Amino acid sequence: MTGTYGDLNGNMVSLSASSGSIVNNADGTWSWSQATDDGPGESGPITITANDGNGGISDASFSLVVSNVAPTASWSPPAPVNEGDPITLALTNPFDPSNADMASLTYAFDCGSGYSLFGSSSTASCPTADNGTRVVGGKIRDKDGGESEQTSTVSIKNVAPSAVFSATNVDEGSPIALALTSPTDPSSADTMAGFTFAFDCGAGFVVAGGTTAACMTTDDGTRTVVGSITDKDFGVSTYSSTVTIANVAPTATFNAQSPVNEGSPFTLALNAPSDPSSADTAAGFTYAFDCGTGSGFSAFGGSSTESCPTTDNGSRTVRGQIRDKNGAMTEYTAMVTVANVNPTATFTAPSSVNEGSNIALALVDPVDPSSADVLSYAFDYGNGNGYAGASTVSSASCPTDDDGSRTVRGKIIDDDGGFTEYSSIVTITNVAPTATFSAQSPVDEGTAFNLALNSVIDPSSADMTAGFTYAFDCGSGYSAFGASSSASCLTTDNGSRAVSGKVKDNDGVVTEYTSTVTVNNVAPTITGIAVSSTTVLTATVVTFTGSLTDPGVDDTHTWQWTIDGVANAATSNVLNTSFSGCGIHLVTATATDDDGGVSAPFSTNAVTVFEAHFRQPIDEGAYNVVQKGRVIPIKIEIGCDETSLPGLAPSIQLLRGDVSTTAESGLDPIETLSSSAADTTGIMRDAGGHYMYNLKVPSNATVGQYFTVRVRPFGDSNPSASFYAVLKVRK
Repeated sequence: MTGTYGDLNGNMVSLSASSGSIVNNADGTWSWSQATDDGPGESGPITITANDGNGGISDASFSLVVSNVAPTASWSPPAPVNEGDPITLALTNPFDPSNADMASLTYAFDCGSGYSLFGSSSTASCPTADNGTRVVGGKIRDKDGGESEQTSTVSIKNVAPSAVFSATNVDEGSPIALALTSPTDPSSADTMAGFTFAFDCGAGFVVAGGTTAACMTTDDGTRTVVGSITDKDFGVSTYSSTVTIANVAPTATFNAQSPVNEGSPFTLALNAPSDPSSADTAAGFTYAFDCGTGSGFSAFGGSSTESCPTTDNGSRTVRGQIRDKNGAMTEYTAMVTVANVNPTATFTAPSSVNEGSNIALALVDPVDPSSADVLSYAFDYGNGNGYAGASTVSSASCPTDDDGSRTVRGKIIDDDGGFTEYSSIVTITNVAPTATFSAQSPVDEGTAFNLALNSVIDPSSADMTAGFTYAFDCGSGYSAFGASSSASCLTTDNGSRAVSGKVKDNDGVVTEYTSTVTVNNVAPTITGIAVSSTTVLTATVVTFTGSLTDPGVDDTHTWQWTIDGVANAATSNVLNTSFSGCGIHLVTATATDDDGGVSAPFSTNAVTVFEAHFRQPIDEGAYNVVQKGRVIPIKIEIGCDETSLPGLAPSIQLLRGDVSTTAESGLDPIETLSSSAADTTGIMRDAGGHYMYNLKVPSNATVGQYFTVRVRPFGDSNPSASFYAVLKVRK
């Protein structure tokens, strides 16, 4: 501690302390100090007293705080190490200003993954498992917790892996087996990560998928091969070896054609040559052959085949040799049999002939390798008699009498008994019968026409004897086959008809003929016209119904009607019409079929049309109330000139029934009078087309009873021309 001191009066001041020592300096300053050995902690109070010697005294007190000082030590940065080797850490020359602390110093070390616990050892060994860099450190601590730390970065060097390299000697064409076995690495991390293996077969390194590799060989010689092992950090160890590749003789498939016929050469061949050396294969091979004649091997040459002539039958030992560019050779041996040869020829026989024709057989172009052989021929006609005797004639003719098939044969024979036999199947074809086909044409529709097959001929007498069957197509499909050689065909419409006929023999062979028949259209004929009524009142509908005949039953028809010479629009066979004026009317019709045929005109009976009605006091068509027993004048007016309606003779009927009706069924006629009766009271009178009749209502009529007054101008035979009125009886 330092400070200044003085006195206002210039007196000297002396300082004293309760502990420690004070130094008074001449310049008025002072300092205080006190030795310490341990800490931390507080000491005191410490009092400093100033005395000027004149009774002036002053003091001040304070406490002294002692701070701990961290210990120190020497740290040597670790040198680089190989992976797998330990890193040594050390804190040397420890120092602490406190003697007490020096006696109890402790140490802790960080190998790169955190500090260990403090202990008394001032050194540590840090294992390594992989290459890289590592930050390591060391700490020294006193008993009061004061500590200091030193750190360094250490380089851990990668170490290449190692393995056992092996390589084998081989024959050319066989692969050289390379292997790297028992791989090791001081780094467990590298070992766990695995290694990469590469091999050099002589053309550069190729990374392998495992610890082995196969190096293909193409020729003999020596080869330097190499293997390498690499860890994940690209540490590499490389090994090499020299391999001997031995030459291998080529091989081939030795073919010796056997047996062969005498007179024919046989072929020796060394096929599919093979050499494990692609270089030898590329350079090519040479060949030599021994045909077994006693002359030995031919000179080596480039041809892999040899043609060996024969002059007689027997057996031969033949050989072949194949040699590569290095002179390595392989030899093969075989036996060839030379056999006697049967003579041959070309056997000719037709594949088919018609029944009744001859089969021509022949053995032509005979061949025998022996020119000394004498040839003969024999033939089998296929008729069950076998071969005829052999002769020098090389052809034969075989007659046929019916259809079927035959196996015919021919044989060529040499004088040594060698022969060749040939056979063929000849089809003897049935010949279809023929005939003259006739078809009647032209004909009118509705008329039948005839088809016929006449003058039937068949080259087979058997077929002629058995007879024939016939079928005909009238235009809508064939009938079944039958014994009749003719057919009658109906027609229902005009047109052109394709017709056919077939004749079949007893073998089922058919000949067909076709023709065309023309069927002419025939116009329809109107056979009648029915009229609903020939005498009618004006405005009454009259129905005309025509009927006709047409041989073309499939024809449809259109009608043309004329009334008094005027065309009507109706086109069917029914005409409904009414007439407005008095007179006699004539209706005529013609019919046209769908093929344009027109009938002759046909006229109806005349229709008589007139006009008539009741006059007062009778209302026509209404109820007229009358008293029983009374006389009712029935007045009738005919509106037509009687001279235009000859035979007009009106009559009146009084009919009785239970109900009012226009029908006559069930009604009882009471009275019928006509103008021809005598002109007396109650009798019909005629005056210029007006008629009157005094009709007396029956006295015995009942109240409510109905009577019908019906007028028939033409009499009872024309009920449709009548008109009526109804009377109802009252009291």
